[in-house]
Amino acid sequence: MDRSDNNTLLIRLIGAAVCTAALIALFIFSVNNRSKDTAFSRNIFAMDTIMELAVYGVDADTATIALDEAESLINELDHELSAHDKESSIYKLNEAGEGILSGYARECFMLAYSYSADEELPFNMLILPLMEIWGFGDDSNEFIKDRVIPVPTEDEIEAALAYEDIDDIELSDEEGDSLYVRFKKEGMAVDLGGIAKGYASSLVMDLFREHGIKSALINLGGNVVTLGSKTDGTPFRVGIRDPEGGYFDVVCVSDMAVVTSGGYERYVTGEDGKVYHHIIDPLTGRPAESGLISATAVCTDPTLADVLSTSLFIMGREGAEKYASQHIGELEILLLCDDGESLHL
Repeated sequence: MDRSDNNTLLIRLIGAAVCTAALIALFIFSVNNRSKDTAFSRNIFAMDTIMELAVYGVDADTATIALDEAESLINELDHELSAHDKESSIYKLNEAGEGILSGYARECFMLAYSYSADEELPFNMLILPLMEIWGFGDDSNEFIKDRVIPVPTEDEIEAALAYEDIDDIELSDEEGDSLYVRFKKEGMAVDLGGIAKGYASSLVMDLFREHGIKSALINLGGNVVTLGSKTDGTPFRVGIRDPEGGYFDVVCVSDMAVVTSGGYERYVTGEDGKVYHHIIDPLTGRPAESGLISATAVCTDPTLADVLSTSLFIMGREGAEKYASQHIGELEILLLCDDGESLHL
């Protein structure tokens, strides 16, 4: 049995809720010395994943207030940035083809817009029509079960690809911080899922700083972000998981984001019997066939790390190596290849 068969078998043996927690690409260890410092933590479920928030080196009252506010913020973002919550401005924009965005929705939308316009990255915020034809058009983890879909036809893929031109988005500023958005083609739709957790991570860390917290660690479904170092001054250690077991690398980080994307996390089975993962290449309109099992981005900006992890997975080894050479000193890249080789760039 080859590696891909093992990955499929592993995922099929785990229920959806457990899978979300157990198959996140990152595992944090050696976080703090509990004999010296008390960790105040909170587990919540939002953005269709289990999230862990932890703060260190503060009193219980400060920790409780900060964690309460962080949980409230994440739940608000979960609503505001969702393409599937019928009350969100993003959903209403997609349904009507035009709308007004403000606050967090506006800010995250514009970040996604800028990354979609970056020719270095295979990132596209207009991916939702493609996600839908491949069976990933909702927030539910139901597709982790034995879900079978008809394989999209060439005509269906070409039709969905026609909605991806970022130039077909018309933008104009309104009063205050509001932004008017109009799609030039009926059927275009935005999905902020490739950036939302990174954006949320960044806002949570800003909130912790406002409360005077200098040491914190959050894991938003595999998007790991550290604030400062451990309270003893040493870096946090983050192990990068091999889905077949164990860890193939470790990074020591302070004030960094460590985000992994992997094709083994979510998948559907086609009527042709093949397994198709959820990371869609916006250039081909198909699940990326990059020769990678996972790609990890390590940098100071959580939002960028979120975007990069998916982009690097789509790029594959050669593309990731080229990107790393053009951004020396700006980030670390860790790749797990489907031939068993691992790279730390």
